[in-house]
Amino acid sequence: MSPKQFRGFPSAAPPTVDAMAMCHVCRRTLLAGERYRTWRWARRDRTVCAVCEPEARRAGWIRVVEGFERVRVTGLTQTVRRVA
Repeated sequence: MSPKQFRGFPSAAPPTVDAMAMCHVCRRTLLAGERYRTWRWARRDRTVCAVCEPEARRAGWIRVVEGFERVRVTGLTQTVRRVA
């Protein structure tokens, strides 16, 4: 598939998430305590870190929740680890 097939994604290809708390824009693993919001694109909810929100907005994603959430030590999934 060519990158042009994934219009609406800020990056060239859609990110894949198996079992980790990850920003769907920058693909960075979220740290315990980090702020994020849930955004919707292509009928799916996506986790977006606070830094990447402007890029998600420009790409046409829709913010699902108004307030920020934080990654808990137990995480969005079992793979988030405490740092420091």
